[in-house]
Amino acid sequence: MDLNKIPLGKLNKLGFEPDDLTLSDNYNSQTLYKMAINKAFSRTSVFNRKQHRAIVLYSSSDDVSAPGPGSWPIIGSFFGGDDPGQRRYSCICRVPEIDASIPAPNLNVINAALKDLPPDASAAATAAALGQMLSDNDKLILSMHRRYYTGMVGIADKPNVGDIVIVDNEGMVLSIESKGRIGPVPSGTGEVSSVDAFYGSEAEGQSLESIVGIPDDVQIDADLYDANAAIYDPNIDGLISHGAAMNQSSPIWAVFTKAFCYRLYQRSGIQVGFTSVFRSPAKQQQLMDSWRAKCRERGYNSDAECNKNVPGRPAEASLHQTGWAFDCNLYQNGERVAWMSGMPNRTQGWKNTGAVEIAKAMDFRWGGDFTNPDHVHFSGKFILQESARSILDNARAQNVSPNRYTPRPFNLT
Repeated sequence: MDLNKIPLGKLNKLGFEPDDLTLSDNYNSQTLYKMAINKAFSRTSVFNRKQHRAIVLYSSSDDVSAPGPGSWPIIGSFFGGDDPGQRRYSCICRVPEIDASIPAPNLNVINAALKDLPPDASAAATAAALGQMLSDNDKLILSMHRRYYTGMVGIADKPNVGDIVIVDNEGMVLSIESKGRIGPVPSGTGEVSSVDAFYGSEAEGQSLESIVGIPDDVQIDADLYDANAAIYDPNIDGLISHGAAMNQSSPIWAVFTKAFCYRLYQRSGIQVGFTSVFRSPAKQQQLMDSWRAKCRERGYNSDAECNKNVPGRPAEASLHQTGWAFDCNLYQNGERVAWMSGMPNRTQGWKNTGAVEIAKAMDFRWGGDFTNPDHVHFSGKFILQESARSILDNARAQNVSPNRYTPRPFNLT
């Protein structure tokens, strides 16, 4: 490819700003291209609209033929070839201000998994070593952090576990600020240095098996519910008992549900009466078949017609099938105060109970906000990072019931 013939306008596809490519009689397109590339990989990169300090969770030798930020892999062939003593590395990094909502991985465990690999270990070899040592949750946490790329550097400049690096928001490692916070460590010492100076309490991370992501106040209210659960159950014929409802729910969602029941009762003496919690795939299909039968009774023969004219279509993949949703009526002093069919002024009536306000403060999704409102429905959709379909597929892959599958870490306020 002749760089002298590159149309200058096309350079912006690589992310260069117009002001970075000043036209001059002394610069042809190749010279401008080189200038822009040099600038892109400097501390004042045109890519670098914002810089961050980050800690390296792990890195591996990258395939330089693969596309990456700034199209770096093609530069060596353009400008004289690659130095055989240099490599390009991909790094999984943690940026505190970006990744604070993600649990911190245990750097000691990661370092132990990788300590016997050669410095130029491939991405496949690195993944295999991590796969043998880390739990599924640990691997999941790592996968939620972003990948960044170095330029072509020598092995001595490879970022390692625990190194502090400067990255930009286009995915480039701009420089290494400090090395050796964790690894590699001197042979035979058995020591792992600390990153407390930079990361404080995040330095060592924590065992991901112990992380459930439940806020302290939610857990406290759930514990208070457990202390005297009977007073929160309206104990009315035809309802699902609270004990059965909690057992059917995902164990994590059950904690949120208990806290919801506790807060609502403490506020207004209203009890939650569960009408539907966990649904098997067969039950969900039964509901779908029932809805379609109702459609046919009304003369509609296609789902498109039914969607327009018959409310209440069940979801193809519902959070009820995952144990992360419940339907309920509300009771006060034994009298029903909020329900679905036949309730006058349903939306405002449900809001008047305080249940909607409490639920939304806990990041629940309320069915009353649906396009086709389902006022009795509450779910953890806004807490989860996985869709119902993802949970169902992953649970099937792990051969566990969907309501016993541990989802990805949640979005919590």
